[in-house]
Amino acid sequence: MAKREIESYKEKIVRDPNDVGLYIGLAHYYLKLDLYKEAIDCYKTALWLSPNNAEIISCLGDTYLDYGSISEAIELYEKIRNTPTDEINNEFMLSDCLASLGECYNKIDLHEKAIEVYNEVLIIDPNMEYAHHLLAKSFINFRAPDLA
Repeated sequence: MAKREIESYKEKIVRDPNDVGLYIGLAHYYLKLDLYKEAIDCYKTALWLSPNNAEIISCLGDTYLDYGSISEAIELYEKIRNTPTDEINNEFMLSDCLASLGECYNKIDLHEKAIEVYNEVLIIDPNMEYAHHLLAKSFINFRAPDLA
């Protein structure tokens, strides 16, 4: 099914190469087949067409994180982190991006930075249980289990 959808999206892109949504849709189907490099290329094209689109930046960051390209993911998540909140119209997406940024920092043993980011997440969404869990895990990794 995904292969058929990929071909359909490619045909649509030939007809309308400036449609950002087509690249995002194609990336989605590439990810279903674990074709990360192809998905990354689609998100990069979408981002080139819509450079300040926080949702595309987030999707590209998530794809880099899943692919194991932590430094690229951090760069994108930091871009969202530094975007004025009035330019981001989706608080869930913002808190999710920041939680992913914290995960990136934990993966490269920057637990203090991860703790800082998780605290930012909890300011945005104090009820995000996942962020509470990750914050506690970061304190343990940071060798401060009494703060967890």
